[in-house]
Amino acid sequence: PTDVESMHSENLRSHRAMHSDRVPVVFVSMGDVMHTLDPMDPTQKRLAQVGAQINSQNELKAVVVVSACWTTEKKHCITTTPIPTTMHDHPCENMMDFDYPVPGCPHIAADIRRRLNEVDIGCTQDAKRGLDHGAWLALHCLFPDPEDCPPVCQLSLLEGYETGEHLDMGKALDELRDEGILIVGVGNAVSSRRQFELSFIKNFKMAFFRATSWSQDTRDKQRLIPIAMKCVTDWSEEFDVWLTCLIESTQGETRNTMVMEYKRH
Repeated sequence: PTDVESMHSENLRSHRAMHSDRVPVVFVSMGDVMHTLDPMDPTQKRLAQVGAQINSQNELKAVVVVSACWTTEKKHCITTTPIPTTMHDHPCENMMDFDYPVPGCPHIAADIRRRLNEVDIGCTQDAKRGLDHGAWLALHCLFPDPEDCPPVCQLSLLEGYETGEHLDMGKALDELRDEGILIVGVGNAVSSRRQFELSFIKNFKMAFFRATSWSQDTRDKQRLIPIAMKCVTDWSEEFDVWLTCLIESTQGETRNTMVMEYKRH
């Protein structure tokens, strides 16, 4: 490796060593709600391993979920619901009875709201809202047994997804990692969802690309994931490569500055 590469590798090792005792931040890509039903789903299996590892290495007090399914105008909003309901804001009819009973953390949520307001990041509270399907999908994959999931609150994004405002929010939340609080982001970095869905309807004559009633033999023959990868548009793949390279090769303010330019890409 060159001297620059060696220096970069050393900086990464030092950064990780300094922060090894902090609760990690997890970003879960937004899938469909069927992930929670299919016991053979590799996504669910892998994320459950991640959740178990986080639980074993940290004494978690709470989880703050930031889901792209919930946006608010002008100010962020955080849930202070003592017992959040499982919201079914999705079109999948066979999931309407699904329940993910986890406790809320109103006191921690109220404290987070206070901290955000103290640094001029406006935040209100909602004492009635439950967990949307983006939130409980990620949590159920990370912690399949609700009893293993710490108390949960959910924080909204601002409509328009202005990068600078959300970076400021992230900086304000960062200290929570030193207090036993897990931050979970849920969404897609980039998506060509419309083309993706139309392709599956065309190829398989069905609206959903996973059927839990299939036998394992039928599953093995379908090989849906390789076909799904072929359905990705060129522009979304190019953006994903750009973002991956950026995240893997930069840190701190350099990374933040470059991420703020994402719309140009």
